[in-house]
Amino acid sequence: MNLGMARLHDDLARQDAALHPEQRRAVWEHPVHSEEMLRRLGVADAAWLELVRDHHELAGGLGYPAGRTEISDAAQLLRMTDIYVARISPRHTRSGLSSARAARDVYLDASGAPTPLGVVFIKALGL
Repeated sequence: MNLGMARLHDDLARQDAALHPEQRRAVWEHPVHSEEMLRRLGVADAAWLELVRDHHELAGGLGYPAGRTEISDAAQLLRMTDIYVARISPRHTRSGLSSARAARDVYLDASGAPTPLGVVFIKALGL
């Protein structure tokens, strides 16, 4: 899912400063670049390519890169996985969260209520 920003991902993990505009653009565009790279590598599975392309989209059009309004459950679960891994991964400026804390953050919505996909995620991952 993050193939299109693999090098940038490593750089950002060591970076002290906020993203500069070029980095922010690369982050925004990485789902499309990842899909393109997978196609060039011979991946032809439409579902796989869609998941990679849509893993930062949010229902209601608030995600990126396309602002899609309808997102598959599978793409939402991949997004949750990406968030979970990002939160447990240490950065130069912070330690990684515990796996239990990161799982809780993915499990609950902004109001603190469990989401149906959060339940699925936790059942698959475990604590």
